[in-house]
Amino acid sequence: MTEATKKARKRAIITAITSFLLMAIPLCIFVGIGFKRANINGKVCISFIGIMAIVLTILMVLMKVRLRRTLFWLVMIAVYIGFSKMQSVIFTMAACNVIDEVVVAPLHRYYVAKYIRNKDLDEREKLNG
Repeated sequence: MTEATKKARKRAIITAITSFLLMAIPLCIFVGIGFKRANINGKVCISFIGIMAIVLTILMVLMKVRLRRTLFWLVMIAVYIGFSKMQSVIFTMAACNVIDEVVVAPLHRYYVAKYIRNKDLDEREKLNG
C-alpha cells in the first residue's frame, strides 16, 4: 500500500469518526448536564428524553446518506421554538447536524473515493510489475 493510499484511508476513518461524534457528543453532554442539575423527578424525565434522543440519533445514522436529516432538524426547531428550555439542545444538535452534512460528510465521501481509487492503482502496479 502506497503512502497516498494509507493517508486517504486514515483520513476517511477520521472523517467517519468525526461524523459519528458530531451526532453523539451533544446527546451525551446534554444528558450529563441534565442528570447533574436535576432532582429525582427530573432524572426520570431526562432518562425518557435520553431514550428518545438515542432513538433519534439511531434514525440520524440510518438516514445519514440523505439530506433529510437537515430538514428533520429544521422541523424540530420549528416545533420546539416555544419551549425555551429545549431550544439550546435543539439548536446545538441541529448545528452539529448541519456541520456534519455540509463539511464532514462530503470530506468523508471524497476520502473514501480517493482511497478506493488509490487502492485500485496500487493493485494495477502490483500486476504490471
